[in-house]
Amino acid sequence: MKDNQTIQTNYNCQLAVDNKTKLILSGKVITNPADQSEIKAQVETIEQTFQEKPKELLADSGYYSVDNISYLEDKQIKSYIPHQDDARKQNITNAPLL
Repeated sequence: MKDNQTIQTNYNCQLAVDNKTKLILSGKVITNPADQSEIKAQVETIEQTFQEKPKELLADSGYYSVDNISYLEDKQIKSYIPHQDDARKQNITNAPLL
């Protein structure tokens, strides 16, 4: 992962948490610093584990992409993911993924 122009060996932890019960529904540790590719994997894990898809998904702006928004719309999952530009303006880039 890149930090102040240096490369460090770090891990990126991904969690999907139920907003109502606060239980962890899915978790994964990756070496990729980007979060964008992880929404589909988390949704699929939840579907396989619980035989049910999430109704809503809240994620920080690191998960925003047109592909993710389209994927969630196709799955009929209501999403709350701010565009990176909007998040920077409001300084809300570190909201938890639920």
